[in-house]
Order: sequence, then C-alpha cells, then structure tokens
Amino acid sequence: HAWEGSVQIGHQSLSLIIPDLSPIHPGIGISALRQWNQNPTHQLVQRGILDFFIHRDLQSALRLYTEFGYRYRSKSGFQVSPLSIGGGYVLAFPNLTTVKPDEEGNYQEVGLPSRQNWLIQLGPDIGYYFAGARSGKGLALDLSYRIQVQGVFAMGSVPVIAYAPLWIRLSLPF
Repeated sequence: HAWEGSVQIGHQSLSLIIPDLSPIHPGIGISALRQWNQNPTHQLVQRGILDFFIHRDLQSALRLYTEFGYRYRSKSGFQVSPLSIGGGYVLAFPNLTTVKPDEEGNYQEVGLPSRQNWLIQLGPDIGYYFAGARSGKGLALDLSYRIQVQGVFAMGSVPVIAYAPLWIRLSLPF
C-alpha cells in the first residue's frame, strides 16, 4: 500500500531527551504517509503531519511538518523506523501574559498573541502491523518518540525550546 492515513494522540513534554510524564501536556493530530518504494519489508517513507498540542504553562501550538525515514516491516507484523528526520512550521499561542509597548512606551497586554516559528525533529517509531485487519487492508499501531527543537521562541532571550514528545498513532492504508 502506497498511502496510509493516521490519527494520533500524545504528550508534548518540555525536555531535550527524556520525556517528563507529569503533568500531561496533551496533543492530537492527523497525518498521511507515502511509501516511496514498492518493497513490503524495507520501506522509504515520508509523513506529512498536522497536529495541535497544549502545554498549559508555556504555549499551545498548531504545527504542520513533514518527516522522512526508513521503515522495516517484518512478516510477523513488527515494524520499526529507527530514525525519521524532518521539520516544518509552528503557529504558537503563548499561554503566558504577553505585553507590548504602545506609542508612549507603556506596556499593554496583547489580546490573542501568536508567533510563527520553525521546527526540526528526529526520532524512532516502533509498532505492530495487523495485516488481517479491515478485510485484509491492514491496520497499524505505533509508538513514536521524537526530539524536537522549536525556534525562535522569544527574540533576544530564548532562541530555541526543546520537546521530547510521545505519540500513539493508529494508521490505515488507503
């Protein structure tokens, strides 16, 4: 199957390497995966992702990004992508009070502030492909871990911010 559609739920941990699971910072997303070769075992794949997450103490963000990688899929159903790498666009909404100076130099609170940022990421996926599900069309369940860097977070003071998100993804071929 050349294409897969996915839904995913996850946790967007503010961390460079090791995810912190307390408290939970929820996320939800959809994605489409394209397999670029015809090999059923050794697959070159690209995934396009649209997701949204809420980090209560920092920001909420809508992200659109892509990633490329290699996926190994065994005949027994085990599948792994040892390393995917990608990047894209972040529309961030700070969950902190944001102020901006007016013409007289007095600081005023900004209504619905937003920032446009970039994102780069890399990491593995591990999962299982249920070949007999959905009338033989398959169904896959994956756990995805990434190291992500978002920038420019705050001009002049915080150039980048790091995340270690975990996602559970359910995929169907189409």
